[in-house]
Amino acid sequence: MSTKPRRRKNRPTIHDEVDDQRLHAECLARLDELGFSQLRRDHVYDFGWRYWKVGPNGLLASPLVASEYDAPVIVASCHHGHTPPSPECSCGIFYVHDMFHFTDTLDFLSGQPRFDASGIVATWGVALNGHEVDRSAERWGIRPRRTGRYRILGIMTGGPGFDLRKLRETYSCPLVEGINLKHAWAIESLWDETAPESFADVVKGHQSDRESYGTAPELSGLKQRHARESATEAAARLESKARR
Repeated sequence: MSTKPRRRKNRPTIHDEVDDQRLHAECLARLDELGFSQLRRDHVYDFGWRYWKVGPNGLLASPLVASEYDAPVIVASCHHGHTPPSPECSCGIFYVHDMFHFTDTLDFLSGQPRFDASGIVATWGVALNGHEVDRSAERWGIRPRRTGRYRILGIMTGGPGFDLRKLRETYSCPLVEGINLKHAWAIESLWDETAPESFADVVKGHQSDRESYGTAPELSGLKQRHARESATEAAARLESKARR
């Protein structure tokens, strides 16, 4: 396996039109060049990156709503009654399947006002119950996916001040300080070195992992289910607005 992932040449700007076929071919070519397993190449859209804030309890929190997650499997719910990820809705946990596009976009956002890159955490994970495409791609330069159950497999922290031990123990995965392409590649390749032979085995291996639907402290007077659904609906609205 190659030890130095190279930056993409002639990288498109964040608002360039998306060519799905070309991006898919480029992603597969990079995985092949870096020596990733056939499992990863066959399931390129089942794995991906997303970023989080860290809440007051030192846990991963949605960057859009006040909801913290205290388990390695993040479970989405839908206010409209769908089972995420539904093709009829925008529900689900969003992620970007390509490490190059993900780190490029965070580099871009880091230079924008009111975006504190030192206060975020990035996770790489696997979609355990399938995925749907997000048709909007203005923000990431590539179409994100969304799933209903996202198992965190690795963490990158954006700056000092995090409780690293708590993050490792809560989410049961490797952690590295610093968000960049080199660390993203290290997390993915470390997992790939001992990957199961089939994706079915990947899913089976996480069936008994702890799950979290999130908590919404400001809605503590409501029933937990209502809180989860309200947070999910708000997240969907805000993510849709951010992508316009």
